[in-house]
Amino acid sequence: MSKELEKNYNPSEIEDRLYQKWLDKKYFHAEKTAEQKAPDQKEKQQKVTAQKEQPEQEQEPDAPKKSILERFFGRIEYLPEKLLNLASRLLQTAFRLLELPFRLLEKLEQKIQAGRRLKRKWESVKKFFRSKMFREALLHAKKEVLYFLKKAAPKKVTGTVRFGFDDPALTGETLGILGMIYGKLPKDLSIQPDFEQEILQGDVRMKGSFQAVTAAGIALRLFRDQNLRKTLRHFKHKEA
Repeated sequence: MSKELEKNYNPSEIEDRLYQKWLDKKYFHAEKTAEQKAPDQKEKQQKVTAQKEQPEQEQEPDAPKKSILERFFGRIEYLPEKLLNLASRLLQTAFRLLELPFRLLEKLEQKIQAGRRLKRKWESVKKFFRSKMFREALLHAKKEVLYFLKKAAPKKVTGTVRFGFDDPALTGETLGILGMIYGKLPKDLSIQPDFEQEILQGDVRMKGSFQAVTAAGIALRLFRDQNLRKTLRHFKHKEA
């Protein structure tokens, strides 16, 4: 009777049956040969021989128990060394505490000396500023500077200045400050605030005359002033 073969191979139908058969007949079991067993027997013999040849270890006798006094004196044997270490630490701490007031006094003395030096310098500066030489040099320099500004100042200022900030309040505050000095400004100079945008524009024209001879005369008079020259040398000496 013929059996039709399946189209797909199913390994479980044959492999499971053959694998169980091989296990039952011990196809996967192997035993050691005589050559393989020989090294194991030699190792066992060597171990037995070594155990026989090894001398029995002599048991050490139990150490005699120490009495209470021996244990007490054994503990206090290191006591002097500990006391010395403690005493040394206490002495170091004591010396540090004793040195502390002297260090504070030394720092205080340094601060006092620095204050005295600063006071002497301040007294020297005040004495110099109050001296006749400095006051005359200052008056002469002030006089020449005012004369220079008077000669160099424009005779006529005309034009328009328009300003404004992002914050209208800041524009108003600036206008108030300018109002305080409005009387000192040139009459032909117009100042216009802009409260809507940030702007700074101006068209200013100045007319005047200033001669180089005037500047040369001011410089010559300042150079010939002995008090002013001594004052300048004094400041240079201080900086050096």
